[in-house]
Amino acid sequence: MAKPKLVVFAPVRDMATFAEMLELLQGVADLFQVSVEVGTLARKHREELLDPGDSYLEYSVNTPGLFKFIIPEKLRPYLDVRFAQENLALLDAKVKLLKQAGFHAAFYGNEPVYQRDRLYDAFPHWRGPRIDHPRRSRNAVWSPCLLEPEVSNTYRQTVAELCRRVGILDTFLFKTNDAGSGFCWSSILYNRPNGPTSCQGQGPGPHVAAFHRAVMDGARSAGCEVETFMTNVRGDHDAALARPLLPAGAHLLPEPEEGVVGSLSGSLGGTYPVRFLVDPLAFLGQLEGLRRHEPRTILFSLSSEYQKACTELPSLDLLLQLIRAFLGKPARSRREHLALLEEVAAGLYGAEAAEPMLEAWWALHEHFLLRSVWPRPNHYVMYGGLSARWLTRPLVAFPNRLTPEEEGFWLPHVFVGFGDEARRNILDLHGGRAGDLPSRSTEATVASHWFDTVDASLARAGRAFAAAAEKGVEVARLTAQAIAVSRCLWKSCRHALEFGLLMEQAVPREGMWVLGEKPEGDPERLRVYRIVRDELDNSLELIGLLESGGSDVIVTAAKPEDEDTFILGPDLAGQLRKKRAVMLAHWRDFDEVFTPPHL
Repeated sequence: MAKPKLVVFAPVRDMATFAEMLELLQGVADLFQVSVEVGTLARKHREELLDPGDSYLEYSVNTPGLFKFIIPEKLRPYLDVRFAQENLALLDAKVKLLKQAGFHAAFYGNEPVYQRDRLYDAFPHWRGPRIDHPRRSRNAVWSPCLLEPEVSNTYRQTVAELCRRVGILDTFLFKTNDAGSGFCWSSILYNRPNGPTSCQGQGPGPHVAAFHRAVMDGARSAGCEVETFMTNVRGDHDAALARPLLPAGAHLLPEPEEGVVGSLSGSLGGTYPVRFLVDPLAFLGQLEGLRRHEPRTILFSLSSEYQKACTELPSLDLLLQLIRAFLGKPARSRREHLALLEEVAAGLYGAEAAEPMLEAWWALHEHFLLRSVWPRPNHYVMYGGLSARWLTRPLVAFPNRLTPEEEGFWLPHVFVGFGDEARRNILDLHGGRAGDLPSRSTEATVASHWFDTVDASLARAGRAFAAAAEKGVEVARLTAQAIAVSRCLWKSCRHALEFGLLMEQAVPREGMWVLGEKPEGDPERLRVYRIVRDELDNSLELIGLLESGGSDVIVTAAKPEDEDTFILGPDLAGQLRKKRAVMLAHWRDFDEVFTPPHL
């Protein structure tokens, strides 16, 4: 019986780290046919940011695509050949190590990805749907139409050349309809269904099928038999129309059939930008699901959103040990999961540390369970803390009074394309209103209780990992640090949300207060000062954590110029100091909004 295929997706640029990862994967090579992603970009494609104020392209410039590696001759005048050569050099180095390890290669990309007008000026019939985010992009961008024969042929030639170069490619995974890509007439495009008039009546299904067929035909012509997978073909109606048209071996995820495709996650996608917050109990639950369905192909994601980072090697070691232990002795009940986890912990960290690690993992698992009751909780840190820059944005009464120096370290990284008003509205979250719930009258109270629960569960887990660290477990020490940093991020999100909800109801007065008016002052003044003081202290706590080892557990850009809406700058502590200085400099501004008390 053929071994199932394990396809590992990890955006690794450092070759030493890649080599260590392959060494860890050898531990399961007897259980799986292993394929590893090789299509990571060598660097952020800064040249693509033709309009630096257009936030939308921050999604795509760090995401691989086929034409960022192989550029057909006819497209060379319009695409970045030098950038493709850089990426191919990294790919070639990875392929060499994979061949030595006896593994296969996989490719991940965003397709069909947008192209600039210079290409559509040369090939006007290629222009497909508008795929940018209309509330966040200053420039309309368009992906090519796959029902244009020349487009399909170009993709086919590109894949054929890539497969000939690599030789061991067996898997392609594509994300679509987001982050700079999309198909004609797809129902979930940000601009909603759109595309050329000539293909309007056909819907997205034939376009999706044409892309998969181009990839598979191109690979086959180069001697590679491949599977293709695609995410984000939604809604159900679009996917249902596309599936009957797909060639054999092509898949739209999630698939309705069992026993074909399974998935595993290495956890960083739900905790980014904080590392080391792995939930092995949830991972065992994933393995239990795979045991029931016995899929032929397992897609194992170790990546964060937007290819910014991947799961750290000690956590990957733990997950691979769990895979081997589970397949050797499948655990079905919670008791059996805990027993297996304790056995793995003893092997990794020693018998004395096994029980404290088990207690710590259970506490962290409870945190994730409690957090999951809130709709899309990851949006607070990923989209609020980072792309709205709540983490480094000062809480001030009048953002319009800030000088360029006072806003220059955070404002350019806020994900927004239009106007100062939107950029300074702290509740503006990707064009929507942060914190919206069915009832505005209760949203602040409900959110407050939820944040209390999240923080208390993190505090319990932090104490448990600190206790395990006393047994000499280094990964427990790092996890305790990660939890402390994560608590600060969640608190910052809470303060920004509460502050925004309070300030959107505030009306600045004209002139000073009237003598004898409101002896106790406005109650809202006390509330807003409590929030901003808590965030002032929270920022100070995070500075201390970062400067005492916490920087090892949070993902930041390697260079200042690489900071963007989805990755923090390397001098995060320095930015937090600036945030505190700006808040203190504008502390008295709130007295122009809320009446202060007197004797």
